[in-house]
Amino acid sequence: MPNSTEHISKRLKKFRELRNLSVKEVAKLIGVPESTYREWEYGRAIRGEPYLKLTKALGITLNDLLGENKISSDAYEREFDKIIEEVTKLKTKLNTLKNKRYS
Repeated sequence: MPNSTEHISKRLKKFRELRNLSVKEVAKLIGVPESTYREWEYGRAIRGEPYLKLTKALGITLNDLLGENKISSDAYEREFDKIIEEVTKLKTKLNTLKNKRYS
């Protein structure tokens, strides 16, 4: 089971970026100082038991975080849903602009 600090740090950053969250936002969600979370992404050992808070904040499973499997299909589905939502918003804005132009 590849769960070394180095691997976890890389996964933390990858999942944070997938969710389009800043270091500050994740730190706030899990209740740790921004500097502490940043150090985790740089490879410092995670002390205590923040793992469940991390999984909740990043929208992943504990298996995803610990590297026991690849990114879950649920994580991909959530990301896909976010993309669809953003495309729908952009399409609505475009239609609004078109309607104003032809009014």
